Amino acid sequence: MRLERQGYHLLTGLESVATLFFKSENMHPFSTAVVSSAFFAGPFSRIVRSFIWMTVCGAMVLGIVSLAEPAAHKTIKVACVGDSITFGAGIAEREIYSYPAQLGEMLGQGWEVKNFGLNGHTLMDKGNAPYMKSNRNGYQSALAYQPDVVIIKLGTNDSKPENWKYKSDYVTDYLKLITSFRNLASHPKIYVCKPVPVFPERWGITDQVVREEILPLVDQVGTEASVPIIDLYAALTDRADLFPDKVHPNAEGAEVIAKTVAAHIRAAGEVASSSLVSGPLLPAFQKGARLLFIGDSITDMNRGRNERDRNHYLGHSYVFLVAGRLGIELADAQLDFYNRGISGNTVAQLKARWQEDAIDMRPDVLTILIGTNDVGKKVSTESFEADYRAILQSSRDANPKLKIVLLDPFVLRSGGLKNEQAWQVRRSATDQLRVVVARLAEEFDAVHIETQALFDEATQSAPADYWLWDGIHPLPQGHELIARQWVKATAARWSVASGRSTSEQEVDLSRDRSKWLRCSTGQVGTTDRPEHIGMSVDGNVGTKWCVPHEGRPVEWFVKLEEPIAVKEYRFTSANDVPARDPREWKWEGSLDGKTWVQLDYRDQQEPFPERQQERAFAFENSAPYRYYRLTLLTNQGDGLFQLSEIALSGVSIDPSYVIRSVGSFGK
Repeated sequence: MRLERQGYHLLTGLESVATLFFKSENMHPFSTAVVSSAFFAGPFSRIVRSFIWMTVCGAMVLGIVSLAEPAAHKTIKVACVGDSITFGAGIAEREIYSYPAQLGEMLGQGWEVKNFGLNGHTLMDKGNAPYMKSNRNGYQSALAYQPDVVIIKLGTNDSKPENWKYKSDYVTDYLKLITSFRNLASHPKIYVCKPVPVFPERWGITDQVVREEILPLVDQVGTEASVPIIDLYAALTDRADLFPDKVHPNAEGAEVIAKTVAAHIRAAGEVASSSLVSGPLLPAFQKGARLLFIGDSITDMNRGRNERDRNHYLGHSYVFLVAGRLGIELADAQLDFYNRGISGNTVAQLKARWQEDAIDMRPDVLTILIGTNDVGKKVSTESFEADYRAILQSSRDANPKLKIVLLDPFVLRSGGLKNEQAWQVRRSATDQLRVVVARLAEEFDAVHIETQALFDEATQSAPADYWLWDGIHPLPQGHELIARQWVKATAARWSVASGRSTSEQEVDLSRDRSKWLRCSTGQVGTTDRPEHIGMSVDGNVGTKWCVPHEGRPVEWFVKLEEPIAVKEYRFTSANDVPARDPREWKWEGSLDGKTWVQLDYRDQQEPFPERQQERAFAFENSAPYRYYRLTLLTNQGDGLFQLSEIALSGVSIDPSYVIRSVGSFGK
């Protein structure tokens, strides 16, 4: 018996060694988890374990397996294929502010993103400038790059009359392009993007053709090629302000594209193997925090109405799974979970019971999943948005510090929705509500979980009815998919690293010593912009940083050489126009540039008593951060923000930090 126990412990250790072997650089970065689960679970696990025991023991004796040197991590290479919108036409310093450049910064270390966009090119081979017949900087270069991920965004130029007369070739040519990448030795994951809107036409490019003809064909391509679709059209609907020439997005529009693409990649779980923080990220909530989940039948899932029955009070939806996971991982926090889903509810019915079932519950974290019944009952988009905004505003008024999580409504083509007409109607209506949820998430600073994108991606590994049995309601694995994404998304906003201390994370970050300063509007120091962001740190009160806000917040970012704990900052007023002085703002800190912690918030601030006057603002903070972000929310009423100087205590910043040659930083 003793020998058997020793053999078991040896086998367990050898399994760990074998797992590390399978996670080596020889494996594709997206394959490791699949291989591990396939080998160590299932009916053949005992056979496989015995095989591994013998094989690895022999390998260790022969010196084949080295325990001293872990395998190097592979950088994930992303190829952005497309036309002028991918290229970044019309964007000043496109090498910094095009969507591929911003995507690279958002994904961070472990990823390499390259721009293979070409101005004026078409998807179709009979178009005026076929991408697949392009020069060495486009198609052929993208193939030679041997990417791990390919993002294809083509179709805008195809809408021109001289090109669209060949529209019968669109799907065939798209499938040919996908196949050419699919056949690469790197076996990349491929995403196709719906074109962005046109406002409404220029150069023969028309929104009507894009919306009514090209978008359905992209859906057809996604289905036939079994590739996920990224809906850039929906992401930028009603954002004409981001398209100065009606066709090409500006830097802010490119940021929306980058965020949308990044969200899909992250939703698919494609995390770089060289992530700075090893071990799972978990959300950080205060001890005893109350987490309320509310919505319709997808949340309800036969929950018990008698909460004294502790076996059934959470039902068996994603709520139950989240509670189980965090109940173990964050046991010390003793979190309190509540399910208030009711089958059949619309957002109007949520509104009717909101006081009792939401506000009176006094949650610290509020999660809402609603919309599928609004689609089924043909509730107008306007009514949906008005009622949704009302319940969010009432909750925010009741608790200004409330953490909010909003999930998109979703649908898949299974059950009764296999009918083409029923599917098209349901998906179109669902997509319209998703746009509303995204807008409200931004308005109320909520975590936005793109569940539709999550399930679209899931259908690449299993049929739609494996996840949603009737196209609407998830099976257990569907609920698990939601639960995992909920944990991941909330951890990205409010995180702690499982098994890792803050100081350990900071040591990892100190490997990269690059530093920069930038503004969300893309200001840099040039001769024609004498009041650029560099002037905010030049030590001269005679100069100033002056920037238009166009009714939206303006952000000032700095990345330091190493993490520093800041407890005070200083503003110096500019030489004129007190109405440009900030009235409301917030400071945030981050270790990785992705997960932010609010450090200070000021509201109702009066203008500076004097011009070129310095004021200090202290706040409590003991944590060192490498990234700091100032968000100017409102001023005294002028169309411009301005400050002469911005300084952080204990931090040295100078104009040489101003970003010039690296990708822009994404929120």
